[in-house]
Amino acid sequence: MKKISSVPLGRLIVVGLLFLCFFATIIIIILGISEPSDSLAYAFLLPLLILFNIVHYIKSGYWEYLKIDDLKISNNYYNLDWENVYITLTTNHHAISPRYPSVIIYLDDHYLNEDEISKKKYKMFMIVTFRMPQRQEYILSKYSKQVKIITKLQDERLGVFLEHNKQFD
Repeated sequence: MKKISSVPLGRLIVVGLLFLCFFATIIIIILGISEPSDSLAYAFLLPLLILFNIVHYIKSGYWEYLKIDDLKISNNYYNLDWENVYITLTTNHHAISPRYPSVIIYLDDHYLNEDEISKKKYKMFMIVTFRMPQRQEYILSKYSKQVKIITKLQDERLGVFLEHNKQFD
């Protein structure tokens, strides 16, 4: 069984925000002890905002892993046999790198449409980056159907998926 994170470095981002929240809270407490002030209470909004970001990132799947073996793929909530998996792929701007579109693989028990993706009605997802081509190659080595591509951008990042689809033409 191989574990692949849904978002590259997703856990590192969440842990980094946790440390930032912890250190901001410690510094605010130290400043409050050395120089008490009524306005210092507003300083606790910063750790609170960071905590809201942490909750958002965890709910968005940054903490999740996909567990993949020869028979099935699963995450914390769903198990899908490879026979019942359908991959829908899109290129989208992501919160980590809003300048550069990311290739996002959605895994479900049917092909998804744009409406289902925008409403987050999918079982699993994985972000693919240029620096980790082995992620997409590993997924495609287990997958025996055509990949549905929903995107307006056609560039070299989709080459592996387009090549995979050629065997079904």
